[in-house]
Amino acid sequence: MPLMGRAKVPAEISSLLNIESAINGALVIVIALVILEVMTVGSTGNIGPAIAKAIGLRFLIGLGIGGAAGFAWLWVLTFIEGELYDDILTLAVLFLLYLAVETLGGSGVIFALVFGLILGNGMDFARFLRTKRTIEIHNTMMRFHSQIYFIVKTFFFAYLGLMITFDDPNVIVPSIILSLVLLAVRCIVVPAISIGRRKLLAKTGILATMLPRGLSTAVVAEIVVSSGIPNARLYPEIAIVVIVATVIISALGIPLFAKKSSHETSGTKEECATSNSP
Repeated sequence: MPLMGRAKVPAEISSLLNIESAINGALVIVIALVILEVMTVGSTGNIGPAIAKAIGLRFLIGLGIGGAAGFAWLWVLTFIEGELYDDILTLAVLFLLYLAVETLGGSGVIFALVFGLILGNGMDFARFLRTKRTIEIHNTMMRFHSQIYFIVKTFFFAYLGLMITFDDPNVIVPSIILSLVLLAVRCIVVPAISIGRRKLLAKTGILATMLPRGLSTAVVAEIVVSSGIPNARLYPEIAIVVIVATVIISALGIPLFAKKSSHETSGTKEECATSNSP
């Protein structure tokens, strides 16, 4: 997202990528955990319906409790508005409910995503529901939660780096190829879903190259290691190479296509000015 800020892309593109990032992280964790559970249990036969049912159940529980808790906590915040440490209290409630959702067999990640989505858009939801009592999350709370996220992410990547040994250098080339496959898929899918939308078509290069893997990929790789499946030690090494490779692709691609787009915009403005001149 800092790269997107420097690229100065339209708000629609930035919002789209923000939503994609949040949903991708949740999907990666939920689907990977369900597949890993099936692998460790050793199910045989047609496991497709079982996987689909497990994923659907996790999503439904996470969505349901996340939505109910989000609206309920928005209502509670209206009574403690301006109180000291309401940001820390919100984080504590999130942790407790996350544990409850996981205990019930739901997805804590989906719950946290929906819970945060509702809190971050409280004013919009209040207008939609036509309620008079509402509250807008203040900057102090958002800054506090962003700092907590930064600390957790930094320490986790440091931990992941300590775990990586690269005992098998042969995983580097396949991991880079996997990163290029991800890029190729986006280069096909992004133009396809942008048909009929001029703003998206004008930014397909940025949308296609914005593919860096991140914390969710690293977390899942470490969970796989602790699962005890064969060759699990290779997953963190593959994950870290994919993360680095996709970040490099984005770092090179986004400025390139943003610069190209800005030139195209400037050229269009000059053409308009020329056509309007007497």
